[in-house]
Amino acid sequence: MIGQRRNILATMGVDVWIPRHVAVQKNTKSSLWRDQSVEQYDQPLIPISAKESVEHTPKDSSSEPILVQPDVIEIVQQPIQNPVTKQHKTIDLEISITLSQFRLEAFVLRQSVLLVETTTLSDAERKLWTNIQSALSGTYAELNWPFPLLNFRDNRGVGAYVQGFLDALTLDKKILCLGQIEFVRHAQLMPLASLAEMLEQPRLKKRLWTLMQSA
Repeated sequence: MIGQRRNILATMGVDVWIPRHVAVQKNTKSSLWRDQSVEQYDQPLIPISAKESVEHTPKDSSSEPILVQPDVIEIVQQPIQNPVTKQHKTIDLEISITLSQFRLEAFVLRQSVLLVETTTLSDAERKLWTNIQSALSGTYAELNWPFPLLNFRDNRGVGAYVQGFLDALTLDKKILCLGQIEFVRHAQLMPLASLAEMLEQPRLKKRLWTLMQSA
């Protein structure tokens, strides 16, 4: 700045004298900030540990959301029974029973009715059955299946035919059924030993004879 003023004054014809003790500052290229040396300051280095101790503050459990586990409900699927299917099964069972050929023979006494299914009787059983009928006076009746007429062979009506046959013979009488007959159901039915069992155990005939006489 002083040198610039001196040049301006010299141009104007004014001589400016600067004392010797005043140093003149020259503007040189080396005075640029990028060419100046950076002063070094010696400062102690603080080592940084790789693992810093971090203070953990306990979390407030009340601020955290509570996870509620849903109740596990076990669904057991049960098979649904179709009433139509059940009805078909009942009809099929009835048809399978009633399709087989059978013959019911009855001997009507005064107070009871002897009933036998005679489709598969042996000769000895047939002879015993004949002797039983000849022991007392009574009325013979029979029901054969299937009927000779095609219009009356409806398998669904077999139970009604058997029931009607028994009702016509057993008015206020007991039915003494000799052996088990699966398709016969009646309120007055009294099961007894079969003809085959009577042949094997003759003492069973005495019980039948006692019931027939009391009738």
